[in-house]
Amino acid sequence: MKLSDEILELWDDLLQQLPLPVRDSVRSGAEQRADERADDNGGRLSLEDGVRAFIESVPIELRANLGRTLNLHGLDLSDFDDALDD
Repeated sequence: MKLSDEILELWDDLLQQLPLPVRDSVRSGAEQRADERADDNGGRLSLEDGVRAFIESVPIELRANLGRTLNLHGLDLSDFDDALDD
């Protein structure tokens, strides 16, 4: 599956909010989760699903760090409460 430029740009910005040692594993996990979500949706991945895939791949204790970057992209962290609690 090819991720949209919008999702990739957002992920790159979100990765910058995380400590360097976890970035590769988060990106890998997000790609895997995004593939699963796309498979469930006929090969399509919405921006919201891309964000959820990313958030779910971030260690729970670091998820709060993502709020500022999501806001800069016009998204509200509270819209992803379901992903934050996984």
